[in-house]
Amino acid sequence: MAYLRDGKELRVMGESVRKHSVTAVQMESVNGDIAANLEKATALVEEAAQRGAKLIVLPEFMPDI
Repeated sequence: MAYLRDGKELRVMGESVRKHSVTAVQMESVNGDIAANLEKATALVEEAAQRGAKLIVLPEFMPDI
């Protein structure tokens, strides 16, 4: 399969490829404080969504890390 970057658009064999916005959340959590961690993560997820993220990935072992 051939890929071609044409300006800002990636094309595969003449067809446009969908663009996706992915965000990885990095946050400092409070060990054992699930409520505080969820509150912080929720705020970060909402901010990422407002900025156009379609897929948002949280840290492993969230919310109890």
